[in-house]
Amino acid sequence: MINEGIMEQIYNHDIGKGQMLRERGLKLSICSMMLSFMRSVRGNDDSSRPGITVFWFSVIGFYPGRLESFVRPFLFSPRFIVWFSCGAASAVAAKIALDRFKGECVEVIYCDTLKYEHPDNLRFLSDVEKWIGREIKVLKSKKYDDIMDCFRKKRFIVGPNGAPCTEMMKKQVRLDYASLLDVHIFGMTADEESRIKDSEANNPQLWCEWVLRDAGIVKQDCYRIVQEAGIEIPAMYRMGYKNNNCIGCVKGGTGYWNKIRRDFPERFAEMAALEKEIGGKICSVTKNKVKERIWLHDLPYGIGRYDEEDIECGVLCGATDGV
Repeated sequence: MINEGIMEQIYNHDIGKGQMLRERGLKLSICSMMLSFMRSVRGNDDSSRPGITVFWFSVIGFYPGRLESFVRPFLFSPRFIVWFSCGAASAVAAKIALDRFKGECVEVIYCDTLKYEHPDNLRFLSDVEKWIGREIKVLKSKKYDDIMDCFRKKRFIVGPNGAPCTEMMKKQVRLDYASLLDVHIFGMTADEESRIKDSEANNPQLWCEWVLRDAGIVKQDCYRIVQEAGIEIPAMYRMGYKNNNCIGCVKGGTGYWNKIRRDFPERFAEMAALEKEIGGKICSVTKNKVKERIWLHDLPYGIGRYDEEDIECGVLCGATDGV
């Protein structure tokens, strides 16, 4: 006979990790149904509710889509997590979410990469906390001190499948913190519908509320809303950057890195030295219709157009935005 204590451990382990991929769905379904049955036999009918919840979530894991928006309200009261990035869009998303889901459990979370972001980001984070009336919880990687530590330990900077800094210091931090039943809110706007569709397709196990899209808010609206709230937009925006990422984002192209070389020469030199240390090249150029990687030290001045680049970096970013 199966021991209920063992069943409880399996159930709690998978719930706590919050990483139920679809292949785990069957195990959770069987486990939760058996746990519910054993409890109901003892007369503990109320305690069977979590098991039923996980059973239905497992079904949804096998059949992703809009089904969850119908069944979720009948199963549990979720925790809403706004993933703040020190950008204007995620700030507005946090404000809307706290208003829209008033009375619910709403957390605003920032995955810490502040060391290599513009120092003005700390000011912006503080201003946003005052505006939304809620403390922004800062989460740090348990394995890496900062992005440079991550690059060196992974011996890798960037490639077709993304960058280790995003994977380990944002996505993995989110996976470690979030639970199975959380509702996720990201700063994707109404003019990023393709990114939203890709995220939904590649992350069917996540329940998301696209508060900016639903409100018809685009990126430019976010800058305006923040400024109308009396908050100065982050310094990187004021300097002409489209996103408030780390200074010298490894996902940037030639135009972006030429701008970094002009605005932050010391940071450019630091990343050029890192390339040589690790043996990995960040930028690529096309020569005779062939694309090849190039060292930052050899990057020609004036090459590339930064106004054509749009670099995103967040807890959903990656080659496929999958988890």
